[in-house]
This record gives sequence, structure tokens and C-alpha cells, in this order.
Amino acid sequence: MASRPSPDVIYAELSAEDNSTEIESLCTQCWENGKTRIMLTKIPYFKEVILMSFSCPHCGFNNNEIQPGAPLQDKGCRIELKVERAEDLNRQIIKSEHATFKILENEFEIPPTTQRGISSTTEGMIAQAAANLEKDQPVRQHIDLDTTGKIQGVIDTLKAMAAGQQLPFTVVLDDPAGNSFIESIGTSDTRLSKTLYERTREQLQEMGYNVPQANDTHTAATAAPPPPKHGADLPDHLRAANWDFSKSIEDNIDKRREEEESGNIGRDEALFFEVDCHHCGTKGRQDMCAIDIPGFRECLVMAFNCPHCGVRNNEVKAAGAIGDKARRWTLRVTDPEDLNRDVLKSDSAAVRIPEIDFEMQQGTQGSAFTTVEGLIGKIADHLQESNPFTGDSSAQNELSAFTQTIDDLRKLCSDPSCLPFTLVLDDAADHSFIGRRHPERPQEDDPGLTSEAYDRTEAQNDELGLLQMKTEGYEHEQPP
Repeated sequence: MASRPSPDVIYAELSAEDNSTEIESLCTQCWENGKTRIMLTKIPYFKEVILMSFSCPHCGFNNNEIQPGAPLQDKGCRIELKVERAEDLNRQIIKSEHATFKILENEFEIPPTTQRGISSTTEGMIAQAAANLEKDQPVRQHIDLDTTGKIQGVIDTLKAMAAGQQLPFTVVLDDPAGNSFIESIGTSDTRLSKTLYERTREQLQEMGYNVPQANDTHTAATAAPPPPKHGADLPDHLRAANWDFSKSIEDNIDKRREEEESGNIGRDEALFFEVDCHHCGTKGRQDMCAIDIPGFRECLVMAFNCPHCGVRNNEVKAAGAIGDKARRWTLRVTDPEDLNRDVLKSDSAAVRIPEIDFEMQQGTQGSAFTTVEGLIGKIADHLQESNPFTGDSSAQNELSAFTQTIDDLRKLCSDPSCLPFTLVLDDAADHSFIGRRHPERPQEDDPGLTSEAYDRTEAQNDELGLLQMKTEGYEHEQPP
């Protein structure tokens, strides 16, 4: 099994060219001064992170740590990985300082205070845990032989798991901050699952956030009623930015409706409002416009531009309610003319191309209104630019397979010998659309395009949040 460089090697390779900063800091082992090297960077498919590496020239003590540079996420995350093959031991793992690492089979747990803020692999996490336990075994032998023997059994089990000799087993990474990550392998990774959840007040307090208690009568009496919740159960000062953003959208929509009724604004004119840039945190401009897609429905086009850091992004979202059923669009691309068909892909749509064994799960890429050729090109560009596991630290067989997938996607649009192929858009919310070859002649048959409505599965309803949504009798319930 190919192995990745250890975090020690990665940190040791940082240089002045990496925009790193060195500061003098105190060594906690010998109380002499050592050096801490800090570098700000961003891991694609993850968050902004801060890499820190400390070394002491006096006693030789070294310490490496990774901390998220991104803000607290809207929800916590629980990532579960079923380690069934040797390749699963080589998956990259990022464990934030608030995350708990568990192995369910032997009820083993690495708390947030241990191995905090590291970038490693499944094998590396387990092997390091075994090494940490084994380090104090000689001392335990002189204190309690019975406890020493039990701990030695745990150490032997962990070593067997790290070496791939005791499979399968299940690892869980539970992070209330939402800033942890486990690498996905392949286009359809059935062994990896991720669940988002609402944080409790206790979890927020453990992370250091000041949450008023229910029995704080002075605070309850003087504080203003909180606005409706958005995302996590955040303190008011953290929720304020999101609340102002939502209110500004509602105010602008109401204003636009009034102007439309009075005839002062056209349907193709855009609204704009200020929102915080997710890169630099300063105010940027968010434009929004409603358009009608022929043969489909009204959609919202949103574009953001930050004048300070220059970041730009755009997105298209289908307006209206979630469809009564899921819908699967299937297009048989037989000639270059099919590559020019209009495509609206929502963020709830999965994309499949069976001929090259490619599948992209829903939520992997944002929504877009483009053509078949443009959609495939965007997917290839997104994979090439954003995947963090294509560098020197990747296993060679994984890198070759990933590169081949990108090449296959690009050939679909540039090499006529790759025709025909099949493009499938499977949207649980029924917010996606593939246009006809000749929309100006709707009476003509279009045998290459089919659309199938089907009943959503329970898992799809859960992904869309429909299982937790109450649509009847809610007006009679008392607020919490």
C-alpha cells in the first residue's frame, strides 16, 4: 500500500517562499526559546487552515498543528467511514481541535484534547494513538499490572487495525465545529457517509462560545427577543450577520414586488445588496435577477463580486417549491449538436455518465445554467482545480485514476470518437432541466431526450430536509 508523507515531513518542507512567518516562542519542555513557523493556506474541498510548526534547538522538541482558519460552520458534522479495504487506511483525515475520533468496534475514542488539529491518514491516526498509549506503559507496570495488561490489549488491537490485519472496522469523526474532513475515494463512495446536525448549547460552551443560560433571569429580562434561528444555535452576536443578510433579501424582494406592481422595474432588471465576502470578510456586492427559462420555470441568477480581494462567483437557482416527485433527465449525446443543448443543473442534482463510469453526488458542485459541453467542462475544471489529493502526497494509483477521469471528461466534448455517450441528471428536488435540440420547434420529436418522474426515496427526502418539515397543523403549535 502506498503511503503519504507524514505531517512532520510536510511541515518541514515549508519555506519562506510559502508565505510562512517565523516567530520566537517558549518551549514547554526546556523553557528555552524556540521557533514557531506559521503559514496561512487553503485546502480545496475543505476550509482555510493555519499550519503551525514549532521546533526547539535546545532540547529537540517538535510540535506540529493545523487549525481551521474558517469561521464556525452553520452545523456540526459526523463523518462515518467503514474501513473494509487496505486503501481505506490511506484516506486523508483532517481532525480539528474540537473533533472526536472514535472506533466503534472496540469503543476506542480520541477526545478533542488529544491529537488536536492534525492532518494525517486513517492509518496514521490509529498508529499515533497506539504509540501514545504505549509510551506510558513502563510507568503503568509499576502501578497497576491489571490495567497495564488491558491497555496492552487495546494497543495490540490498534496496531493490527493500522496494519490492515483486523478488518473491517468503523471510524467516526464527530466535529461540532463542522471543520473536519475525511477523503472520499471514487465517484460513488458507499463506505463513507456524512451527517450534519444542530449543535447543542453544551457543545457551543465546550468550544468556548458564551451562550446565555435559561435560568439567567437578568439576561432574559433585559435582552430583546432573538430573531428566528438560521442554521446553528449560535449566540446573538454570531447570528447577527446572517440575520441582517436574510432581512436584506426579504426587504429587497418586497421592494422589487412593489416596483413591479407599479411598473417601475422590469423582470430582467437586477437587484443588488451588500453581503460579507466569504474570503476576506469585507462587504461585497451580490446581484440577483429573476429570469424565465422557456419550457421550464422561473429561476434566480445570483452573482457576487468583492472589490477588495477580487473573488467572484455566480449561481443559478430554480425558484418555487420542491417538486412532488424526483425527476431523472437522460440525454443520449449522438453528435456535436447535442453538446449545445441548454442545461440547468441545480445543487441538488447528481450527474452520471455511465460510459466512463463517472458519478457526481448531489451537493458536490453548485448550480449552473450552461450547455452540455459547458457543464462537462465545468465539472472537469472543478475536479482538476479543487481536489486536494492530487499532489505528491497522493498514492500513485489514486492519482492515475483521478487524472484519467478528468481526461475522459474533456475527451467527451473534444473527440468525436467518444460519441455517443449518455448524460444523466438525477434531481431529487426536480429543479434541473435539459433543453430540446430545437426549442423553436416544440412539435418535433426529440428521441434522444427523456424525462422520468419517480417517487423519492426516504434517503432523498432526508437529504432535502422533508422528513423534518411540518406542513400541516403547525399553526396550532406553541413556539418553544
